[in-house]
Amino acid sequence: MIKSLQTVEWKSLIFASVLSFTLLSCGDGASSGGLQSQAKDSPEHAPTHAGSTSESPLPDSTNWAVPVRLVVFGDKTASTVETVTPQLSPEDCELLFDVLRSVGGELAYGSICANSDRPLLRLVIQEPPFQPEPPAKEANVFKRHDMAKVLRRERAAFAAAEAEWQQETDRRIARFMESLRPLLDQPASCGRTDIVGALERADLYLSEPTIAWSMPPREFAILVSDGQDNVRRGPVQWKRSAQILIINGTGGLGALQALDPVRFESVPAALGFVQQSSVGGY
Repeated sequence: MIKSLQTVEWKSLIFASVLSFTLLSCGDGASSGGLQSQAKDSPEHAPTHAGSTSESPLPDSTNWAVPVRLVVFGDKTASTVETVTPQLSPEDCELLFDVLRSVGGELAYGSICANSDRPLLRLVIQEPPFQPEPPAKEANVFKRHDMAKVLRRERAAFAAAEAEWQQETDRRIARFMESLRPLLDQPASCGRTDIVGALERADLYLSEPTIAWSMPPREFAILVSDGQDNVRRGPVQWKRSAQILIINGTGGLGALQALDPVRFESVPAALGFVQQSSVGGY
């Protein structure tokens, strides 16, 4: 009889141990989920992309695109013929738009002539939404099922956000081109070249407070010009840390000499540099 009671007690102890282990395992799962939730809501957790409805964090800043602010001036003076300076074309503008489509940002355009200190034509393109990343590998089949459901919802939300972003982007670019095309069509016939006025306007534009971006945008001033200033309203003043690019056929810097701009022979080469510079890790 005593032996029988001892057997029952041992079985009870074994059952209690198994039950306790099971409850602890479930508790760990709940605890893990709680920690994950806290981590996601923590200020240290990377924010989501401005245009994305996904709860996925932003990619690491060394591996993804940074928005840009571009101010571009096309030289409409007669000296550009002698210096083999290209005229900005609608095809070149498509390259500008491609940069904005890939990273988001702002574009301002002005013409260099006898008085270059004129209001700029502007375009703002929001950053494209991020595609949600697949979750990390999970051994638990039930968790994998739940994570797959979440990913499907995120991808559906991304597809809707991307379609809306694309439609709005195309609309803004089309409206901008309607105003830009007459400026591009103007002949390069101005008798005087006001480079200083263009730089003052560019500096003022880049000094303006900007709308909220996912991170501080990179800034570029691009002059499709030979840089030869014959208005000479004063010394060149440049207060921004923005990088200055000059595009012409001779490599001349003219009035930009003291600013140490980066020289390019063609517009596509310069814009390729801008796009690469706006990708994390460069």
